[in-house]
Amino acid sequence: MIEQRRFGETLVWTPSASNDAPRLCREFPGERIHGYAVSPDGSLIAVVTTPRGKPFNGLLLPDSRAFLHVLSGAQCTAVKQLELTFPDDPHPALYAGDFARHVAISPDLSKIAVAYGVRSRTDGLAFFGIYSLADGRRLATFKGDAFRGGYWMSRRTLDIAAASMAPLEGGLEFGLDSRSLYATSRYLRQWDVSSLR
Repeated sequence: MIEQRRFGETLVWTPSASNDAPRLCREFPGERIHGYAVSPDGSLIAVVTTPRGKPFNGLLLPDSRAFLHVLSGAQCTAVKQLELTFPDDPHPALYAGDFARHVAISPDLSKIAVAYGVRSRTDGLAFFGIYSLADGRRLATFKGDAFRGGYWMSRRTLDIAAASMAPLEGGLEFGLDSRSLYATSRYLRQWDVSSLR
């Protein structure tokens, strides 16, 4: 079994059951890797990046761009690169630390799900975007839970890290038949995605 780890702008294969040294999978010069996923059958790797640059106060602002790199699961060779559309035009301020931290590919290889957090006044809101793996089109946006009160609430609860994040606390996964999406923010949620094309 192989697992992937990210180091800045480089994706590395790391054998999990041996002492072999990690080997290079793919480099993304000038880009920051936010998250990645391996398809359930191991045939594809999806990597979400943004151009490297210092985000303003840890945010991806309305002029930010994001890319989906689809790689072969066997050789890490590029299959395609797509620009991801953000939910609104202009899109809201997204938390850079939350963006695409959780990514999932549907078993039928038709969709990709990306989790992200949105700053709304003093609240952090969790969202899940569903995209077409064929062309990067946004198919749907699902809303998760909210961290209410931002900075002031985090001071009361002594959870300073929560002041600048949305509640994206768990995994993101499609059902085995690709008809459902499961995600965790504060609660486990399930959506029917069978009609999305």
